[in-house]
Amino acid sequence: MSLFAGTSFAASLAGFQAPEHGAVARHYVAARQNGNSSNGAIDMFIDSEYSGEDRVNYAASVIDVCPGMTVLALQCTAGPSYLGDEACGSNAAVFTVTHAPDLYSVSLITETQTMGVDVTMTVHESCAITATAATCSADFNVEAEGTRTSSSVVTTVTGSTYTDNIYPVMITGGAEKLSTYTDTCENAAPVLSVRNIAWCLAGAVGFAGFLAV
Repeated sequence: MSLFAGTSFAASLAGFQAPEHGAVARHYVAARQNGNSSNGAIDMFIDSEYSGEDRVNYAASVIDVCPGMTVLALQCTAGPSYLGDEACGSNAAVFTVTHAPDLYSVSLITETQTMGVDVTMTVHESCAITATAATCSADFNVEAEGTRTSSSVVTTVTGSTYTDNIYPVMITGGAEKLSTYTDTCENAAPVLSVRNIAWCLAGAVGFAGFLAV
């Protein structure tokens, strides 16, 4: 299961509004950079249910570079026609992901209205990335009419599920920033240490599991 484009979870987010470089949570990114910037692309693990003929494409702009991490604005740029332009295309959500070779972090805040009730959803996720697996920990909060519900989920993606979801992400802007860096990434999301999330049990639950909590 996956949080992203075309899934039941993505459908539940219809109408959510995100801040600039914020995140409508259509595409989950657990990032692994292989330094393939010579051809304008980097390799990243992205939690997606679409492979083979249904495989989608991603592009990113470099927002900021600081010691040990890079901040990217990521977008799904093309995919199967049934996903629609709002999911993968020029109108798809753009969100910020902070990543390093061994971890990534993203915070999402989205708002919608369901049955006349204003709902705010917040997700914070960190993943430990290795050459063969991505182990992720996430906190999920939903607030409506003064009531707040919180859930947590951990998942480890390994084997072919991991390798099948490594995508070449085209860098379409800000590539010149990769050769320099600032002292602090102002747009970076808070990052949990690898030590705090490496204990997670193996599985392939995905963020859609939040909906069942």
